[in-house]
Amino acid sequence: MDLKKKTIFDLCKDEKLISAIIIVSKEAYLRELESYPLLNAHTLIEYAERINDKALLNAVKQQYKKELETENNE
Repeated sequence: MDLKKKTIFDLCKDEKLISAIIIVSKEAYLRELESYPLLNAHTLIEYAERINDKALLNAVKQQYKKELETENNE
């Protein structure tokens, strides 16, 4: 699964959990993704940690590895 083309809205249907992770509206979040695509990685990492899904967590970190390393080095 290409997680760069998925968002929390594709992976989670629990509205309470989504709103606990994303404090803005879905529309505002999707607009923010356009200017800061790495936000998706951070959101999916938090989601994976909250539901204790190690496979998803590892997949996100792997697929966004270069971007996360670049961000951490800035």
